[in-house]
Amino acid sequence: MNCTEAKPLLHAYLDGELGLESALEIERHLEQCADCARERAALASLSVALGDPALRFGAPEALRRRVGAPVAGEAAGGATAPGGGGGLSQALPDGRLRVRRSRCSPS
Repeated sequence: MNCTEAKPLLHAYLDGELGLESALEIERHLEQCADCARERAALASLSVALGDPALRFGAPEALRRRVGAPVAGEAAGGATAPGGGGGLSQALPDGRLRVRRSRCSPS
């Protein structure tokens, strides 16, 4: 693997999103390439900095209630839109969201 192949994969590597073979190839490259190793270190530092709890902003309570009410209704199997049923999604018991197909027909 060379720098041109490795650099676009560094984010995925740091996030643990690569398969074993690709991850090992990048690790071998990083052992030999100081430039890519520096870039990996910089990306890792950025990731740590962005995870700082001081950077998080909590939503105001009024917004939490406004957003939470429809979500709670979906989880309970209720309507997905404020005006009643017919929404485009439905919360499933396991927490996944089922998206319904549009009922519109093309003109």
